[in-house]
Amino acid sequence: MARDIADISPAEITRHLKGIDFPVTKDGLVEQARENGADEMVAELLDALPDREYDDMADVMEAYDRLNSEEESYNGEQIDADDLFGDEEDFLYDEDEE
Repeated sequence: MARDIADISPAEITRHLKGIDFPVTKDGLVEQARENGADEMVAELLDALPDREYDDMADVMEAYDRLNSEEESYNGEQIDADDLFGDEEDFLYDEDEE
């Protein structure tokens, strides 16, 4: 079975951020995790966090919890904008059709 972002634990995130200096940007989180051997799923999760500065690990975990709760609200399924709203062409119409 393929690994999913929802399978990543807070402990795993903390382990991959070992040695990080706060405050740090989201890009800094991703960079540190990769330096500590994080796989692509961990890097993607960190990259999905809000693009801002994080003051400490508790701040990172709070953002992770919010992201994780959003994922759970979709029953663990990743949904993109096309799934929610349809393709762009679904919103295009001929002005003569009004």
